[in-house]
Amino acid sequence: MRQAREIGKSGDRPLVSFFVHNLAHNPIVRAAPIAVAFEHLGWDVEIIGYLADGAQVYAPFRDAFTFRTLPPPRKQLAVWRDAFRLASLARGSLIYAFKPLHTTLWPAFIASGWFGHRRQLALDIEDDELPELRLNPAVIWRYRYTLCAHMLRGRASFTTVASRMLQHRYGGHILRYATSNPELFEVPPAVSDSESRRMFGLPQECPLLLFAGVPHPYKGLDDAVAALQDSRCARMHLVLAGDPAAPAFQSARRLLGDRCHVLGMISNDRMPSLLRAIDVVPVLQRNTAIAQAQLPAKAMEALAAGRTVVGTTVGDLPDILGYGTQHPRGWIIHDGLPVEELAALLANVCADPAERSRRAAAGQQYAFDVAHPSSLARQIGGLLSRSHFRHKPAIITAA
Repeated sequence: MRQAREIGKSGDRPLVSFFVHNLAHNPIVRAAPIAVAFEHLGWDVEIIGYLADGAQVYAPFRDAFTFRTLPPPRKQLAVWRDAFRLASLARGSLIYAFKPLHTTLWPAFIASGWFGHRRQLALDIEDDELPELRLNPAVIWRYRYTLCAHMLRGRASFTTVASRMLQHRYGGHILRYATSNPELFEVPPAVSDSESRRMFGLPQECPLLLFAGVPHPYKGLDDAVAALQDSRCARMHLVLAGDPAAPAFQSARRLLGDRCHVLGMISNDRMPSLLRAIDVVPVLQRNTAIAQAQLPAKAMEALAAGRTVVGTTVGDLPDILGYGTQHPRGWIIHDGLPVEELAALLANVCADPAERSRRAAAGQQYAFDVAHPSSLARQIGGLLSRSHFRHKPAIITAA
């Protein structure tokens, strides 16, 4: 891991301290592109958070940033006391909390100097952390720690959010993130690469579909598996990148046999090579409160790499894929339709490489315009400027 730079000396770049929930798993996916955007602005970045005993930082980003970690307390209530230890690790002049949780916003609030008098506090919200909140004592008790953390949201100088639903609830500026690896935007649109297929041991003469990440039930991986069992999709193969022990991955392997390729965890710097091998990325979000609030990172990542995306009418996916516009950037299918409809759509998409290429090129341009690290840097620079941050002279024009 990178060694952190000591700050406070003449000529040093400003340092921002990110507080990220559970660095052993995928919450870092949202923070990483924003961290790279800060680097484009001439900042150094350190990422602070809890790490379970014996665990390591989430593999795809393990060597990408400076990490400062502590093992989490064994009891939830102890997190409130232990947050002072976590806060003491922060050395940045700007404190950025990712998610309004007692594991992130509370220690970030402490690190900012309690009421922000010494260091500015910013907040990013990427999920609906209170999806079931009702005036019900049992539900309120269940979310008691998150509710307490939410009370600190007003202390943030500015807030960034991942989706329109979250913006409607919390205000703030929408940041569409795709990847922390700028090389992804250089992958030729909708052209699968035979050398990349050989690199990952994938077959050459068939359409490849990709699911990457954690296979939560609301992400619809089982819908993709069911569609691939339809006779119209018999030539298609499914590529899975993520924890090979995940039950959903093991189930897909049993059902599809040799047409399912489980690659394991893929580091962030290898994703451009993997996406070069892929034809279609299905992002089949189901209509749940969690999915409505999220920006599916893999959809934006696939667009950035010029891949064909098939999404559902959930959350911001229709907007991202240009649904109903004259220049669509992918394909949309209504959530809840029979799996036969999905199979037919996938078959039609794979049978029309010219249209795939046209939409993929439009999607890649969109991703570059809104989610390239240089675009994120311009947006964040504007937020810092409007919030009258005292390090404003250090903000430079994004490359």
